[in-house]
Amino acid sequence: MNQTISPTWQLGDHETPSLDQLIAAFELAYRDTDWLKISQLNDYTQPCVEAEIVVINAAATAAGKSPDSAIIALKPSLEKLTAIYQSMQQQCAAERDTLAAKLNEVKVGRSATGQYTSTSSL
Repeated sequence: MNQTISPTWQLGDHETPSLDQLIAAFELAYRDTDWLKISQLNDYTQPCVEAEIVVINAAATAAGKSPDSAIIALKPSLEKLTAIYQSMQQQCAAERDTLAAKLNEVKVGRSATGQYTSTSSL
């Protein structure tokens, strides 16, 4: 599972991060509510998971084990990544709903202002 990359991988590094490094980067960006960084990290998800699967399959094959048993070892990390994505999705939905409510308030205020303007010019 370990790849020959820096344990302190950062966004913009040329290497594909390990799954653990990607998860740590997502957790940090999510904690900081850095949505731009989260969006950029999202681009690494598929290549990172695919690289991890290749490494695990190669190690299992070299050890004479079934690749399926190796994938099972990856399951906890994938579940953790899925949980992060679900949390982000819930937060985005809540923020979207908050913004929608504020936009409705602005619309009502603009409508009231328009009505006042039309009646005051009579």
